[in-house]
Amino acid sequence: MINFRKKTVEYLYLLPFIALFAGVLVVDNAFDLNLGVAKAYWFYIAMGPVIFATAVLFIKNRRNLLYTPIDLWIPIFVFLTGAISSMVLPTWQMKTLTFTLLAVLYFCLRIMIIQQQNSVAILFIIIIATGLIEAGWGLLQLYGKTKSQHNLFLTTGSFFNPGPYAGYLAVIAPIALYYVLRDQRIISNKFHPKKTVFYMRCALAAVTLACIVIVLPATMSRAAWLAAGIGCSTVYILYVLKNKTIQWKKHHKKIILYTSLAFLFLGSSLSVLYNLKKDSADGRLLIWKVAKDIPKDHPLGTGIGGFSSAYGEAQASYLSSGKATTAEKYLAGEPIYAFNDFLQLYIEFGPFFFFTAMAIITHALYIGVRRKKIAAVGGLLALLTFASTSYPFSLIPFLIIFTFLISACVSKQHIMVDWPAEKSPYTLALRVRCNNIWIITTLSISALIYTYAIASRLPVYKAYKAWSNINRLYQVGAYNKVVEAGEKIVRYLPTETAVQFEYGRALHKTQQYHESNNILHKAASTSSDPMIHVMIASNYVALNLMQSAEHNFNNAIMRTPYRLYPHYLWANAYFEREQWDLAHEQASEVLRKKPKIESPATQEMKEKMKTMIDTIKIKKAQKQS
Repeated sequence: MINFRKKTVEYLYLLPFIALFAGVLVVDNAFDLNLGVAKAYWFYIAMGPVIFATAVLFIKNRRNLLYTPIDLWIPIFVFLTGAISSMVLPTWQMKTLTFTLLAVLYFCLRIMIIQQQNSVAILFIIIIATGLIEAGWGLLQLYGKTKSQHNLFLTTGSFFNPGPYAGYLAVIAPIALYYVLRDQRIISNKFHPKKTVFYMRCALAAVTLACIVIVLPATMSRAAWLAAGIGCSTVYILYVLKNKTIQWKKHHKKIILYTSLAFLFLGSSLSVLYNLKKDSADGRLLIWKVAKDIPKDHPLGTGIGGFSSAYGEAQASYLSSGKATTAEKYLAGEPIYAFNDFLQLYIEFGPFFFFTAMAIITHALYIGVRRKKIAAVGGLLALLTFASTSYPFSLIPFLIIFTFLISACVSKQHIMVDWPAEKSPYTLALRVRCNNIWIITTLSISALIYTYAIASRLPVYKAYKAWSNINRLYQVGAYNKVVEAGEKIVRYLPTETAVQFEYGRALHKTQQYHESNNILHKAASTSSDPMIHVMIASNYVALNLMQSAEHNFNNAIMRTPYRLYPHYLWANAYFEREQWDLAHEQASEVLRKKPKIESPATQEMKEKMKTMIDTIKIKKAQKQS
């Protein structure tokens, strides 16, 4: 009975970690902007109890940790990338602090996994359970039983977009498959009450996997399909090799045949997936084509969160170079992400730190395979596959799972033995003391980092909440009130482009043109959105600084050549100044170009430009007569 109570108390210390993984289910209902703020702040809040629980478990158990090179690489990586980002970027990025807290989480997980036996299995069950809830949530959305998080998509789960939602399910799928295979082998014999836990876990994993298989096709995420396939294949292959259920000498011909068929199927599938949403695939290929040249201008990296702005400049340069095709100009947009996290890491961190990150991942996978951590390896490979064509490393739930999977791969208890004096001058007591000091120091530093993180992020959280209310004033055109209320808020949200743009536009509407441009220039330093440059140009037009206005209109047009709005505003600016030829030129561009998406707004612009051209002809005729 005493032993049962002791185990129950120890399992209670896992509750903060369980709460951390449950954060994926938190939605942004309190924030009108849907920026993923709620999930991020759940992570920040949960990290305090996580550090405390880790410290208590270590004090109770005092088990030693077997260190790996990753334990040294991670703090150096986080510190130096944060330092470089602060030098190359004009604004402090919340991502820098998030990465620092993820390093804290990594060490907490490393320490906790050693102190609490079966903790990895328990946390895997929690992760599978979140996958089941997400899959069930998506099915309810698919059949109209509950509301989607996005007006344009049926199935999003707790995410704002079906892409990340599908990616999360794809990471869960190989983990669930592993426990189906593992537990099915255990429970395949005669029923026994002691196997109840295995029956329950196998049922949970099987139902989760079935729900994922049902809902995943509805997301139309090719990256997630591929990730789930590769992750599940890896789990199955490693499981078969671990249990030696197939003998190579006896079945080598079948193995070669099935492997060849699998590769043929994969090749044909890639072709089908490409043609399924060809414009989307071509758009990503354009992003990669343009982005690959960014490091030439940023040898140290653009800094954490600096991709979007650098990409906007690179795209404008490429599309105006004469090398771009008409199709590429038509596809051009304003991406926030590279849709390839490895490429984005290379651009933001620079080559040295990119290869450091790759070394961390590769080393973790190597150790995971050697130690037969099949679930962790399968989930990690699925996540990395998804990251090759999407942006999971920009979203908190994926970063938490990524950190856990790395920790699960490398964590192992270090049982110290007393060596003879001739073999080592360090006694067992000294080595144990050093190990304890290192862990205590790590937890102390983690507590200090967490205290700073909460203190610095609390005003930001309040700013998000406040802007969510101010946004309603903006939507109804109460710009004076927006400016008055937002003045003290926007300084806490320097990297939120949507907030900066709306506040800058409110300043424009209240005729505070210089102040508007000050805000918008800061927004442009972290975003590729051409509308920022359009608004800056509008401010210069109002100030009658036409040369600066022309520069910014042209900048916006070079980024997205088939946008009509910059030409429309530019034509109006010339028309008001009776510069008929220049106005006619821009109005003709509006009529000539076919927008990516036809709408009543684009049709109205074209009608107004036709009227403008007719008016210009009349004005010219009157002048000649």
